Amino acid sequence: MAEIILKGVRNFALYGVDLAIHSRETLAIVGLTGAGKTTLIKAIAGLVPYKGTILMDDRDMRTIPIRKRRIGYLPQDLYLFPHMTVFSNLTYGLKGKDLSPEEVRHRGEEVMTLMGITHLADRYPANLSGGEKQRVALARALAPYPEVLLLDEPFSSLDVKTAKYLRLEFRRIVHELALTTVFITHNLTEAEEMGDRLAILDKGVILRTGNFHDIFIRPDHPLVSEFLGSYTILSCRYSQSIGNGLARIDTGRLTLLVPDEGKPIRKVAIASRHVYLSREKPPGPDVNRFLGTVEEMVYEGSLKRVVINISGEHVLAEVLRGEEALHDLKIGASVYVILRLRHLKVL
Repeated sequence: MAEIILKGVRNFALYGVDLAIHSRETLAIVGLTGAGKTTLIKAIAGLVPYKGTILMDDRDMRTIPIRKRRIGYLPQDLYLFPHMTVFSNLTYGLKGKDLSPEEVRHRGEEVMTLMGITHLADRYPANLSGGEKQRVALARALAPYPEVLLLDEPFSSLDVKTAKYLRLEFRRIVHELALTTVFITHNLTEAEEMGDRLAILDKGVILRTGNFHDIFIRPDHPLVSEFLGSYTILSCRYSQSIGNGLARIDTGRLTLLVPDEGKPIRKVAIASRHVYLSREKPPGPDVNRFLGTVEEMVYEGSLKRVVINISGEHVLAEVLRGEEALHDLKIGASVYVILRLRHLKVL
């Protein structure tokens, strides 16, 4: 499968992007809104002008007609044709491919089976759920036998449960088909689940590439550290496996139970949205439950970011502004903190 190399790619939103996308890997490009993520994959697809060089298997993409680039593109807005059935939508890209009607029908049935949507063949987009539309759109991108797949925030409009399920399905499918895949997102959790590697993009510049653990342990750039700021990262001084897939770690200030993956534990991370706060002592066992003091509060839109000092360790949490139980939280207040075991990431 194809390898994509970008050398000094620049335009109205990109400023000298150098990037290697290895054959058969899924590269997750992560960045905030306006970072240039969509423009980057549109440049790879040949949909926006650029200066610099984009190579596909050492061949300059400018020398390859767009219809012969073997690239499947799934845009964020999907763009399913409302007047066409599911089958007609997903076989639309096969027109002009020198295929007989029988070959088109066979390929359509093949990708519908792959995506588990054969029962939707005669439906129209208006009669599909969000998850079903997503599957149809991916099937349409896969139908022309691409070597490269470009996914533009495909789960941003879905509920959490559906998005989680489809991420796992999409990852299984792209690995099964051995596709070179570029997946863009602003969500680190999505990037971790989907990507073999991550690339952090900010204002049209690639700041850092590497696997999830390497980037967390060595951000190597202040803006990358700032981007990861929604996570609390605790260093591990000592760890001990206690069985049942668990390990006990000592940070020097706190003792935690964490998932045991059978590897040395250097750090443990948890997203601020997974840190639970309570003014009253929560019921249940005292596993990863601590009493801390509020040190800082910052409002960001509908969220309030709270920094809690627990025996010298600083933990970041998020609170919705309208959350009644915590509406009067003030600096200096005592608060109970739960670091949810299933959301702790071992690095």
